[in-house]
Amino acid sequence: MDISEKIRNAKEIEIADYTNYCSYKCNNGGQYAFYETFFRVDENTFELEHSTSAEFPYCKVDGEFASCDDCPNNQCRFCEYDVCQQYRCDYYGGCELQKWSVDEVIQYVIEHVRNGKYTVKIDDEYVAVGTECCGKGGSGFCMHMC
Repeated sequence: MDISEKIRNAKEIEIADYTNYCSYKCNNGGQYAFYETFFRVDENTFELEHSTSAEFPYCKVDGEFASCDDCPNNQCRFCEYDVCQQYRCDYYGGCELQKWSVDEVIQYVIEHVRNGKYTVKIDDEYVAVGTECCGKGGSGFCMHMC
């Protein structure tokens, strides 16, 4: 089964960026892993959630170091940047995850697999293992002394 078909049947897809990751500095030392996880919503749609290995507040909607408490006036901070077309926000700061079509996810994942720097897991199967970590090369599962 090719990657496109695996994505069409997937419940969850994770893209991990270990290019600046160091296992000894991955929580609060500045060399974090970053993850983009697509969760199946329905037959034709995924939602994208961001996460990191860092122990600091990290927005799962936009993938930046920020806390929901930082939203101005209890409103979603995306409103002031006028990108609410991508995110459905309510007055109390609740933002929904960005929705992606299956075809958009297929294209995005294939680009990341071809890049060779990212580790990609579809459901429980690794389909690509990144070729870089912490800038020293090697597998995405870095064990270098950084």
